Amino acid sequence: MFLEMGFLQHYTFLFGNPVLAFAVVLAPPEDPAAHLEALKATLAGFHLALSDPDYTPPAPRLEVRRTLVIFNKADLLPDPEELELYLEVLGEDLPVRVVSALTGQGLPELRAALFEFLQLVRVYTRAPGKAANFKSPFVVPARTTLQELADRIHHDLGSKFKFARVWGKDTFEGQRVQRDYHLQEGDVVEIHT
Repeated sequence: MFLEMGFLQHYTFLFGNPVLAFAVVLAPPEDPAAHLEALKATLAGFHLALSDPDYTPPAPRLEVRRTLVIFNKADLLPDPEELELYLEVLGEDLPVRVVSALTGQGLPELRAALFEFLQLVRVYTRAPGKAANFKSPFVVPARTTLQELADRIHHDLGSKFKFARVWGKDTFEGQRVQRDYHLQEGDVVEIHT
């Protein structure tokens, strides 16, 4: 099976069971419905369930986790009708992204879906008077504050920063903002010490 009990036991031991969401990767020619059912049975052993609204947990004390199904190797199904059949078998209960790592099909949409699914935002920085660095964003959880970003960049920056300017969708160009400002996707941040 693609997910074994040993993996979850090891993960739980290392990280104290912080599993908040699952990205399930399925691929042809295996039966995707059988894989999904096997995964549900394995997770039930850890009192976890996928966020399938029609799924009735066999035990009442299962914790439901958000789920994104990634159907990889779509290039192995050249017939669109066969792909539709696979998607029909998976049902409409869970969000599915169809991709092919070989051909690149669906990868841009998957990247965007993963950022949304994991609730992450990209924030760009710039030094005062310089251009923004769009090549190396900071990827932070949604609702991260400017103070948390400054601390993440360097502990001295977090303790010494006086104010920041932000260019973004929810601000004016170069608007001065407070330390508790919640960063948004695509914000450009200039921290002053």
